[in-house]
Amino acid sequence: MKYLLQIVSYSLLCCAILSSCTKIDSLEIGDYQAEYALPLFTSDLSLQDIISNRVDNTTLTVNTDGQLTLNYKGALLTKGASDIFNFTAAFLPIQVTDTVFNISNEDFEIPGSIDIDFLDLKSGQITIQYESEIPQDVEVKVTIPQFVKDGESYTRTFDSKYDGDLPITGGIIGENLAGYRIEGGEPLITVLYDAILADGTKVILPSFFMVLTNLEYGYAEGFLGNDVYDIGKDTIEIDFFDTWEQGIVNFEDPKIILTATNSFGFPLDANFFGIDIIGIEGERLGLVSESINDGIALGFPSLSQVGQTITTSFSFNKDNSNIRDILAVGPAAVEYELDGEPNPAEDPNSRGFMTDSSRIDVQMEVELPLNGYTFGFALKDTFDIEFSNYENVNAAEFKLITENAIPLALKVDVSFVDESFNVLDRLNVAEGNQYVGAAPVDENGFVNGINTEEIIEGFDAARFEKIRKAKKIVIRTAFNTTNSDIPQLVKFNADQSVKSRMGLKVEVLN
Repeated sequence: MKYLLQIVSYSLLCCAILSSCTKIDSLEIGDYQAEYALPLFTSDLSLQDIISNRVDNTTLTVNTDGQLTLNYKGALLTKGASDIFNFTAAFLPIQVTDTVFNISNEDFEIPGSIDIDFLDLKSGQITIQYESEIPQDVEVKVTIPQFVKDGESYTRTFDSKYDGDLPITGGIIGENLAGYRIEGGEPLITVLYDAILADGTKVILPSFFMVLTNLEYGYAEGFLGNDVYDIGKDTIEIDFFDTWEQGIVNFEDPKIILTATNSFGFPLDANFFGIDIIGIEGERLGLVSESINDGIALGFPSLSQVGQTITTSFSFNKDNSNIRDILAVGPAAVEYELDGEPNPAEDPNSRGFMTDSSRIDVQMEVELPLNGYTFGFALKDTFDIEFSNYENVNAAEFKLITENAIPLALKVDVSFVDESFNVLDRLNVAEGNQYVGAAPVDENGFVNGINTEEIIEGFDAARFEKIRKAKKIVIRTAFNTTNSDIPQLVKFNADQSVKSRMGLKVEVLN
């Protein structure tokens, strides 16, 4: 009866342990004659599992061969028409002091490097108000030669009658200017007026005001300047290395890709102040490339392509930069800042255009194809355990089986830790530099098999007593491409995985 109760007690204990462990499946321990044998954990960790918990700006692509590429996108940096050329007038009062009165580009805050051929207005109103202190009828003819519609300059004639009261007033309020073209040049606007009295005398009016309101252009053409403007800066977070404890990766063909969409109709360069790689240890390494020094010319629509958007894609790669070398630190982030330089050749005869909806969008992306040389990086995984109810253990034996379908050799370290992660003991598999060999690959670097390793280690009663208060098993897995001095180029696949399972056999005293 005592023996039967002990069997029932340990069976219940096994059920409790099984219910508290993570990812527990059945495990074949082998042909043991143990009184008690139970699985501790199973783990099946594929490459897709390792890298699928990505940040929001990340995509994981798998091509038709199953090969993986990580893409980390930065923020979309945007500059619109109003950021480059803000020709608007919500309320612009102009006191006209002579019969010929000029309004310069400066009154509209147009940069001096811009030479406008013409502007097409999509909205706006004009108000004209004048006064005369002479007790006669007066005819006022107003012309603005730069305001043109249907081939005719803006011209209005007003007749103001003297009715015995002074001053005599006249004009127009809020006339619509939509559809007018402003012919460019300096001055931008000229106001001409003739004030003719009833006896034919021309006079200068003591008060003449013109007000432009809600003035907005829809299209502008000319030499639209070479004033450099800020596009922005951004940091691309890379979390691929977040669970790594050590080591580096040499990606075979990584890229930092600039993609720009541009609907401004003039030459435009993207100039970088710098592109820095921030390593997982805080290192800062600068990307070196002639294209950073020279700028990147962005495509733009021609005068016959108004309304279209041109896309430019440029890659910093291993052939035009030092990207392979600096990414070997294990990137945690990519920082960059850039500006835009319109008409970089500064040719004043170059003519371009912009609309009120023209814009440039720039986005940077880090592309990490998982094909390449990989050196000594490590991951860890943790499983809950509970040994405290094991009493009178005479001997114990742990068995770890690892099936490796990843073309990286594995060095496994298994430790038993308490609730504060203090190491109580560890399996001795790490002492001999024992590796689970990399999955075999063919001459092209593609996996064509699985490498399996079985590790068995016994604990006597005293050693097992040390780990009875363990709460977790921590497995650290260090990877390397091969065990040779010359790494082999390997191809990583989404479903490649490392499967591990661990079991325990205990022998108890009656």
